[in-house]
Amino acid sequence: MTATLDSLQATLKLLSDPLRLRLCALLARSELVVQELVVITGLQQSRVSNHLSLLKRAGLVRDRREGTWSFHSLIEPVDGGPLSPSLFAATVQPYLEADVGQRDLSALQAVLDRRRQKSRDAHDRLAEQWHSVGQEFAVGTLRAEILAHAWPCGGQVVDRRVPAARRGEERASVNGCAPAGRRSRARGRRPGRGRGYAD
Repeated sequence: MTATLDSLQATLKLLSDPLRLRLCALLARSELVVQELVVITGLQQSRVSNHLSLLKRAGLVRDRREGTWSFHSLIEPVDGGPLSPSLFAATVQPYLEADVGQRDLSALQAVLDRRRQKSRDAHDRLAEQWHSVGQEFAVGTLRAEILAHAWPCGGQVVDRRVPAARRGEERASVNGCAPAGRRSRARGRRPGRGRGYAD
């Protein structure tokens, strides 16, 4: 009971700060990076980051890394947690419904629209390069690197997808790590006709 009361007092103390309440309200609506919160609130990045750090330590906010980005979101309100449904309804929800909260939600929507547009633009730029990327994969170093990870054979890449008509020249053995044709020729037999080689 004492632990729950202490947690409640700590949460109420955190949410008594207007900026932290504002951040919690925004993160209740969407997962955001610090730079997006800076755009919405108009505050300095260091100030937003410091408040987020306090909220994370208290267990009110969590973050998720994706590449070089760190996305923040409000934890799900649960009974017995640092943010209960009743506490959320008494603090965060009224802020969202107030005029200031509605303005923040409008700014949030603009930020999310910008994010989606950037994603579409990036996809469109890549789409123009898909053909060249495909060519690079087919004949270039990208294909060799991927196949080397798939079938490392003493530093030599053995491509098992070579058509059967071409495999007569130099063909992979059953274990995929030795050119069968070369070994067959070394023994004086026709490629692919000796014992131990699958046709």
